[in-house]
Amino acid sequence: MRPVLARLSKSVNTSLMQNVKRAREALHENDDIDTMYGTLVGKIEVTCEDGAKVLVDWINPFAILVHALTIRNEP
Repeated sequence: MRPVLARLSKSVNTSLMQNVKRAREALHENDDIDTMYGTLVGKIEVTCEDGAKVLVDWINPFAILVHALTIRNEP
C-alpha cells in the first residue's frame, strides 16, 4: 500500500505519512460497530509455537454479514 500512497503523495503534494494515517483511519473507522453477533473487528488470543500468547485483530464473519445486509436495506 505504501508505494501507491507514495505516488499519490507526489501527485497531490501531501506527505506519505499523512496519507498512511488517513488510510489507516478510513480502514478502521467502523471497527467498533456492534451487531447481534458482536463487533465487526475483535481481538482473539493466539498461542504461538513457543508458548507466547499474542492478541490478534480478527474480522467476525457473522457480524460483517449482518452489518452488510443491514446497511444494504437502509433507505
